[in-house]
Amino acid sequence: MKMITKDNKKYFNVKILEFVLFVFFVLNFNIVSQAQDFSNIKKDNWFDLSGNIGFNVAFSDYGNNYSQQSPWSSVVSAGLNFNIIGINIPLSFSYVNGKSSYMHPFTRYGLSPRYQNYTLHLGYRNLNLAPNIFSGKTFLGAGTEINLSFLRFAAFYGEIEEARSYDSISFNMLPSYSRKALGGKIGFTAGRFVLDLILFKAKDDSNSVKTLMPSYVTPQDNLVAGLYSSFSFLKHFNFSTEWALSGHTKNISTEEIDDEYARKYSSLLNVRGNSLMGYVTSNNLGFNYNTFGMQFNYRRVSQDYQSLGVPNIGTNTQSASITSNISLLNSKMNLSGFFSRSNDNLSKKQIMTTNTNTFGMNLNYNISERFNIDGGYNGTLVSQDPIASDTLFSTFGLDNHSFNFNPAYTISGVKYDHRFSLPFDYFTSKSENTQMNYISTSSSFTLSPTYSLTITDLDLNTGATYSFSNSKSDNFQTDRHSIGVYANKAFLSKKELSINVSGNYGIDSYENTNNSNINLSGGVNYRLFEQHNFSLNVSYSTGSQSSYYNFRGYFSYQWGIPPLSTWGKKKETKK
Repeated sequence: MKMITKDNKKYFNVKILEFVLFVFFVLNFNIVSQAQDFSNIKKDNWFDLSGNIGFNVAFSDYGNNYSQQSPWSSVVSAGLNFNIIGINIPLSFSYVNGKSSYMHPFTRYGLSPRYQNYTLHLGYRNLNLAPNIFSGKTFLGAGTEINLSFLRFAAFYGEIEEARSYDSISFNMLPSYSRKALGGKIGFTAGRFVLDLILFKAKDDSNSVKTLMPSYVTPQDNLVAGLYSSFSFLKHFNFSTEWALSGHTKNISTEEIDDEYARKYSSLLNVRGNSLMGYVTSNNLGFNYNTFGMQFNYRRVSQDYQSLGVPNIGTNTQSASITSNISLLNSKMNLSGFFSRSNDNLSKKQIMTTNTNTFGMNLNYNISERFNIDGGYNGTLVSQDPIASDTLFSTFGLDNHSFNFNPAYTISGVKYDHRFSLPFDYFTSKSENTQMNYISTSSSFTLSPTYSLTITDLDLNTGATYSFSNSKSDNFQTDRHSIGVYANKAFLSKKELSINVSGNYGIDSYENTNNSNINLSGGVNYRLFEQHNFSLNVSYSTGSQSSYYNFRGYFSYQWGIPPLSTWGKKKETKK
């Protein structure tokens, strides 16, 4: 076998890089980059390159001809990151079982170069103006952000929804009209006081789709204006508030209203008979003193509020919540708690009203350097009631409670580390339907003592766990016992080689029936020249009542391409 020297190692790396470049510039790819800072261009190289390339070959066997596909599968994936005058451009692709796979069916590209306090957005970008006005949406266009000590400004214009014709065969992509939008905010800061004024406008192009659209897809028009403010007072208090008012026309294809008031605002919003106005408010009051903190929050969204710049915003709801936390005994004990209540149907136009209460607390207590305790409780109460007493709809109720408790004890030494833990979890649930005169209860608990051992001199980590769980659902009960062991061992001076093995045996008991199952797995990982990683993993599982087994093995390789600027440079050795 020919020995690998430094010279043929360099030749090996260069050839793989040539192959990666060829693949990337032949295939289509996606380009998405984050905001790049031009402030230090003179200090950095004008061009750099890094990335990775790898492949995976897997074999699966389910036994007794249960496999519904080829037992062999393969994946080739790669990624490159170009740094050109301070702009990062990451590219990636994958080739699965002979077919190329992309995150998007078309190329998406975008750049956000930044110089000191100025940022420019071009292409497919994201820009958050306010949580309830414009956030979580991608636009194709241009935008800018300016952040100074006393002023902050942001604006954008572009397409936030592309035109898609109705397809009666494929339902993967919902039909839509092309939707153009513009938005911006201007903010003022003075010490701890912040005030932002936000405006957002979106309108569909009814001529962007030539085919007939279903009745539920209509061209819309939307205008939203709002403000956000935050400030601190009395040293320990802070307050923030967001208010927004929206005008929304569900269908601009309908006839205009012959009204002087409507015509007055036609340049801002196409007012039709289906136009509605709504509002949203979100407020937060915080208090912090030494190791104690508390937050109050209230949010209300009217039924007719609509912002096309926020995906899936819930309307006709309100919620109030309180959270608190405190640290005691020189931060050895930490307590936190929360309570929230929400309800919908504020307009009383729905048939049912849903009220939800959630509450809980968590505890972390480090009694000593060796002994600590974690615990918590969470509860949820849900009631759904008809707004009319004589309705045929029934009242529904849900009552959930969960508890967890986990004491852990650690013995640390120069050569050995022992850790013992005894986690316990309990859950109970009750649901009720008055019309059906139906009540269902369920509960479960799990006790899982575990032990782990780390031997520093041997680079060995091993452990064992036992678990017992019991679950009940009305008159049906299941018990499960399981025991598992694992071990991880590193070899060679720089831990280039590692081996891991694990096994689990369990028994399920239900209705006088027992079913045992076995799960085994293992793997070997090897790192060569700090850049090349090889992995071989296998797993096997079967059950006493199963007529088949599951065997899977895969081999993978990945080359982490180091930055081009480091090639040919000797790595400094630590003294």
